[in-house]
Amino acid sequence: MIKKSLPIFLLICFNVLFNNVLSQSSITFCQQGKILLDIFKKEHYQPISTNVQLSQRTYKLFIRGLDPHSLYFMASDTSVLGLCRTIINNDFSVQSCTEFNKITKLYRQRLENADTLISQMLQNPFDFSSHDSISFINTDSAFFSSDIKSRKNRWKKILTYQALLYLFSPDSVNDKPFSKSSKYILSKEPEVRNKIRVREKRIIKRILESPEGFESYVASLFFNAITNSFDPHSSYFSQVDKRNFESSLTRDALSYGFDTEDNTDGTIKISRLVPGGPAWKSNEIHKGDILIQLRWPNGQTVDLSCSDEEELKEILESSGSNQMELTIKKANGLLKTVKLAKEKLEADENLIKSYVLKGPKTIGFISLPGFYTEWENQDVTGCANDMAKEILKLKKENIEGIIIDLRNNGGGSMTEALNLAGIFIDEGPLCLSQDKNKKLTVLKDKNRGTAYDGPLVLMINEFSASASEIMAASLQDYHRAVIIGNPSFGKASGQVILSLDTLAAYGLKTIGNDGFVKITIGKFYRLNGISYQKKGVIPDIYLPSTNDNIYYHEYSLPYALKSDSVMKKVYYNPLPPLPILGLSIKSKYRIASNIRFKQIEKTNDSLTLALENLKSLPLNIELFKKREAKTFQMIQTLGNLANKPSAIFQATNVKFNQQIFTIDSYKKEENDILLKNIQNDIYIEETYQIINDLVNNK
Repeated sequence: MIKKSLPIFLLICFNVLFNNVLSQSSITFCQQGKILLDIFKKEHYQPISTNVQLSQRTYKLFIRGLDPHSLYFMASDTSVLGLCRTIINNDFSVQSCTEFNKITKLYRQRLENADTLISQMLQNPFDFSSHDSISFINTDSAFFSSDIKSRKNRWKKILTYQALLYLFSPDSVNDKPFSKSSKYILSKEPEVRNKIRVREKRIIKRILESPEGFESYVASLFFNAITNSFDPHSSYFSQVDKRNFESSLTRDALSYGFDTEDNTDGTIKISRLVPGGPAWKSNEIHKGDILIQLRWPNGQTVDLSCSDEEELKEILESSGSNQMELTIKKANGLLKTVKLAKEKLEADENLIKSYVLKGPKTIGFISLPGFYTEWENQDVTGCANDMAKEILKLKKENIEGIIIDLRNNGGGSMTEALNLAGIFIDEGPLCLSQDKNKKLTVLKDKNRGTAYDGPLVLMINEFSASASEIMAASLQDYHRAVIIGNPSFGKASGQVILSLDTLAAYGLKTIGNDGFVKITIGKFYRLNGISYQKKGVIPDIYLPSTNDNIYYHEYSLPYALKSDSVMKKVYYNPLPPLPILGLSIKSKYRIASNIRFKQIEKTNDSLTLALENLKSLPLNIELFKKREAKTFQMIQTLGNLANKPSAIFQATNVKFNQQIFTIDSYKKEENDILLKNIQNDIYIEETYQIINDLVNNK
């Protein structure tokens, strides 16, 4: 499963905050590591052959987790950090594991040193007159400073860059900071400098005072470096991480019942209350309230005055607590503290939604954000059943075709993906699965019949992954749907979650902890035996995208499994080939004459140059201002492209759902936004015209 949100993406790159109950003794750490390593050597799809290779990979990933921008450690520290290699080479022997204490002790010292250094450096105003620069491309996280002076210079650059970003951030939608004088911008420097000081020191404090304990935090980074050395989708989970992962793939999730957004003054405000949720039922929290502070049951408090929405989300997800005291500031300036406890609420952003696009043809449009299921109760139906319900609603609207939007769908339950593909295919094999013993299994749609057999189009992009790719590839192999968009992410592997408390079946001794492993146990292949691993599913019709320059794909991830093929004769009955060539020619003609698509292609050229410029970002205020002004103009141009409604169709709700919005003002407000997004989406507009051509061809 890949989550775009900072999400799809968070699971791969940032799952480092764990609440595993680890003893601080090196013996317990060794037991934990030994179990982890043994299970991966026995059950991983492609186990690493030698401890030497594993230790080399782990070292690189561990250092990246501890110090991603090489701001904390010194070059002289590598001898101590290298002890993690010894631990793995010796299979977590108790003797070698005692060396891990040296690493945690050193890391604590370097964090405390950085905290002191930040306080000292931010006592004085920033110097924005120098012609220095900073780079964020092709930086080696293990290239540490050779002395105190060079390390201080690194901190100076990163803090200066952050200050410039703050200074030139718009205060509102219509604010244009680049049109203001440098003198006015600099007048905000003291305020910005304090924000940076609070934020950077809080980041360090949250590591040093991690809820699960500092030693356990470092150990969890180490364990994840091990799992990611096998492949980028294997992870080490705590109870909290497992719950967060499953919540992202279910229709119900534990929640406090409020949404937030960044305010123009740098604070966080309540943007929405979920009707019937804990915040709503408290009758003390309202839309527009400012978040000041939260307090956990253990007494630990978190100041939110200089936080942003992303940081708050990370704090809430990593806490492990289902209760808190939230201090808010009301519109009249009064402070109020409210006790909240999480409750299970419908995760509306995960659910399938259907709409009707009315124009030359009446077309159904279905948004599928993820392949959700009910993890704790497999008897409860998931997204495949919900899809069938939405199709029934759309049939009553006399639709002539259906568009399914799989863009940004990072995957989820493989069972749901197979069941969902089966809705459109009348029985037969869907894909191949291979385990670590090279045993091939044909995964089939076992249910005869279809819920819909009319014209069908699937929209995908580079963030469509895993289960999304299984569905897209299966329907493409059967000639059942036209695939439109960009090549998908390229994740053709499957994972399972195992509890470390249940590993006795593997002949391993457990230590009574509550940890879990998400481990890759197989790969998937198309019906022709070819894998889309790393390559992705290639669309039948390509649409220009502003993400063409984003190189976040499976092939860009460290230690991704290779792309290969298998030999197995699979018998299935594909439908007659779809008229792809004719549809593609008509689409290309429309795109070539579409002003908005022309602007996208032009913006792509600008983005290519902007990415190249990331190799050297100016820290001079005038040069930075010019560069950011160009970037701001480019973003504004893209925003304008998204604000032009289509004249080809009109997006409406299915009649079945309309009465819901008459009694629920919150759902109506959210629905109005979604309808506007569909109406203004140039990709949906072109896809609508393609399916019109498909209907006419038929």
